[in-house]
This record gives sequence, structure tokens and C-alpha cells, in this order.
Amino acid sequence: MKYVITNNKNVVMFISNTLKYQSNGYPIIDENGEETIIVKDLVKGIFRLEEIPEEIKPNEYCYTKEQGFYKNKDYKRYYSTEERISALEDTVNMLLGF
Repeated sequence: MKYVITNNKNVVMFISNTLKYQSNGYPIIDENGEETIIVKDLVKGIFRLEEIPEEIKPNEYCYTKEQGFYKNKDYKRYYSTEERISALEDTVNMLLGF
């Protein structure tokens, strides 16, 4: 059993094996021994699913009960500073003929 937590745009924010609640109603997930408290005002839906395909990643996908999982059209991959510098170095080297 897994839990999918979505925001107001149906974007998957978290996927968790566990879900419990604080006394004030805020959901808590526990992954790898670390608890994360989620501000309930940011949550649109909490869905309990039997199975989630491996390729589903938070932020990359959206979920609704009616449509299931679908690609987040607004998702933009984050590139670290190291990845950006490496790509620039590769491009410069190619342009210079190295």
C-alpha cells in the first residue's frame, strides 16, 4: 500500500509507504526513518493506492482519481551547477575542436 499526496494543481508532491496524522490534522509521512510534516493547506488530495509504477516521480507527474497518473506539463528538470558547468565545458570543447 502506498500513499500519493498531491497539491492544488494535482502535482504529486510525495509518495510514501506510511501516513499518519498529528493531533492538529497535519499529515506526516515517514521515509527512510525521517518524518516529514506536510502543511495541510498545500494538500489537495491524499490517495491510497495498491501499486505505483516505478517511473512515477514527485513533481514529474500529476494524479487524479479520474485520470490516474499523467505527465506534469509544467515540470522542468533541475540541473545542478556541476551539470551546467560540465555541459558548457563540453560545448566549448566541441566548438574549439578538442
